[in-house]
Amino acid sequence: MFLLLENDEVFFMDRVVALVRADGRTEIVMKDGAVRATAFTPATLARRCDKFLEGGGVERRDRLLTSMNYGRGNIER
Repeated sequence: MFLLLENDEVFFMDRVVALVRADGRTEIVMKDGAVRATAFTPATLARRCDKFLEGGGVERRDRLLTSMNYGRGNIER
């Protein structure tokens, strides 16, 4: 599963420890201690992931993973 944020940032859920909703934003807490913020709610993030996978996202995901190194570009692992 993926979190698809603004600016085409993509995060693998296996890196995420928590989603914390506060002050009109969602903080994404990563295993390495990094924190990212998004205006999307957790429910919106889930819908974006579902829509991505329904719209051929599995194939797009596989192409992304094979064409980019993890940690380069907009994909982080």
